[in-house]
Amino acid sequence: MRNILDETDKKIVSTISSNARISAKNLAEKLNIHHNTVIHRLKRLEERGVISGYSTCFDYGLLGYDLQVVIMIKIKGARPGDASQLKDVLTMDGLEAIYSTTGVWDVISFWRVKDKDHLNNVIREIVANPFITRTISQIVLHTYKNPYQFNPFPIQKQIK
Repeated sequence: MRNILDETDKKIVSTISSNARISAKNLAEKLNIHHNTVIHRLKRLEERGVISGYSTCFDYGLLGYDLQVVIMIKIKGARPGDASQLKDVLTMDGLEAIYSTTGVWDVISFWRVKDKDHLNNVIREIVANPFITRTISQIVLHTYKNPYQFNPFPIQKQIK
């Protein structure tokens, strides 16, 4: 894919990746560019799909979801990219993310569950799917870095 971002765009993406709530005015001041330029560039990044939305990060433990779990799934006759094999799983309570993968496991999914009983119910519901032949679950003990902390252009250190 052709690089569609110039250095200013990269600085904008880098800055909002660490603080999506920053105002256009503060972003312009931080990057030393005109306020209208920031607004125009943000709009263009959104129109191009570079920015597909803005989100909020939660402390899931405070919301009652005390466990994070990774569940690897083996699918009978797996067809990568065919979500129809997982349509019932995709609507289950607690599903955080799900990916079709290469390797031993066809699917890797990430879950937020309230407790071990909730986890047990999730696993039972997953294995009830006729396409699913096997699962392995792992409870996350510590999180060292979250996906929202990924910065594709770590130039933030240069910006004071």
